[in-house]
Amino acid sequence: MRKHQSAGSAHGLPFSPPRHSQCGCAPARTERCGGLRRSTEPPPSSRARSLRRPQTVDAPSAPGGGRTGGRLKAVAVALAVLASVLAGPVEGADWQAAVKLNAGFTTMSGITHRGTLGTGERIGIDIDGEIERHRTEDVTAGVGASLGRRFGPWLLEAEYVWRYRTDWDATAPTPTIQAITNVFTNVRTSTLMLNAGRTGPFSARWLWEAGLGAGAVWNRMRSDYIERAVSGVRPERRFKRADTKTSLAWNLFAGISRAVGQRWRLGLRYRYIDLGELRAGPFEARPARLFANQGAHELQLALTLK
Repeated sequence: MRKHQSAGSAHGLPFSPPRHSQCGCAPARTERCGGLRRSTEPPPSSRARSLRRPQTVDAPSAPGGGRTGGRLKAVAVALAVLASVLAGPVEGADWQAAVKLNAGFTTMSGITHRGTLGTGERIGIDIDGEIERHRTEDVTAGVGASLGRRFGPWLLEAEYVWRYRTDWDATAPTPTIQAITNVFTNVRTSTLMLNAGRTGPFSARWLWEAGLGAGAVWNRMRSDYIERAVSGVRPERRFKRADTKTSLAWNLFAGISRAVGQRWRLGLRYRYIDLGELRAGPFEARPARLFANQGAHELQLALTLK
């Protein structure tokens, strides 16, 4: 290795080795020790560590995931308490079981990709990756069942409902790749709710009811990420993904029912239910992720055995 000498050392001044013009660090030096050349340069790995700032990459986490997990645990505890209440002997408490048909008008609102689709740059009249509609609606149907007990005018029930296929669609112009991008998702939703309500008579045969409840929702999604073909420019590209998202759900309800014979009741219930957050992606070779909040206005037709 070449030995450096500065102008200062030639004039009796303290030696100061020249600095590299790019990084400003002193060059490595060598010394003789027992006829061998010994380098004072640190090992390459340690020098690289000293020059590079350490970086860490954390896996993306869902916002509020810890809070949702805590709420779901609380719901699980509440359902366990409900099971003990339903199973325990209570004087004057009447059992009831119901089968239900469910129809709903579902809304997906606040649709966003949180900066994961496109560049966000304005190109001509379009913004690359901008979602065209931030709210979509669909009509859904499902079936369910409930098991509960009446304590005088009060009702306590555990309810499960399965809903078939909500369509959640999003479209964004992506002029940087000269295409329109679609994200089409089919959502199947299941809920397990703990409901509490109060009932009262209209007449000898008619009852009204009103109440609220909370529980867990499972959204199972199958998504297609599609970059549309442009004739003579690019073919269509399609990527698929399946996701399941568990969230907290809650509902408010009101309804009426009529006695049919001695042990049966036919009821109609309206409710608004919050069905938690939807999340699709990322996709193979595409980092895009899509988010929305799901809620529904539902009508339930129930046949109850008491």
